[in-house]
Amino acid sequence: MSELLLTELTDMLEEEAGKEKRLWTRKWIGDRTSTGGSALLLKQLRLEDPLEYRLALRLTTDTFESYLL
Repeated sequence: MSELLLTELTDMLEEEAGKEKRLWTRKWIGDRTSTGGSALLLKQLRLEDPLEYRLALRLTTDTFESYLL
């Protein structure tokens, strides 16, 4: 019984070792090093992912821009 369990565990570990790990992240998060943490990032986020923009700032783009004037 323990030999069968050991064989199964070894097979599972070998399968896992062959798989490539994937990271789940949004594109704009990965771009922070090149776009910075604010000005360029906000422009990119507004264009590429308006929902995340809204969630991050708690404002719509129109509301945010009205405060800038």
